[in-house]
Amino acid sequence: MIGKLAKEICGVELPVTVLESQAGFYLGTDKGGVPLSRESAEYFVTRKLAEAALACGKFTQRMNPKSSPKPAVCGLTHRRAFRA
Repeated sequence: MIGKLAKEICGVELPVTVLESQAGFYLGTDKGGVPLSRESAEYFVTRKLAEAALACGKFTQRMNPKSSPKPAVCGLTHRRAFRA
């Protein structure tokens, strides 16, 4: 499965995988170990639950990045994004 937000907003086709943040496990994309997009609306308590949701497609696809500006969604921090 290709990340919808990663493709639409960041212009890259990356596979959806299980990622971890302080909030828990989620489904998203990363490039070289840097998270690019959070594709699932849900956070999962365990990696195993997140893997099961990905395997069977039982998760809510985020349709937009909410109020996050584009650079933050594409794996850049605000400070890094506006330096160049």
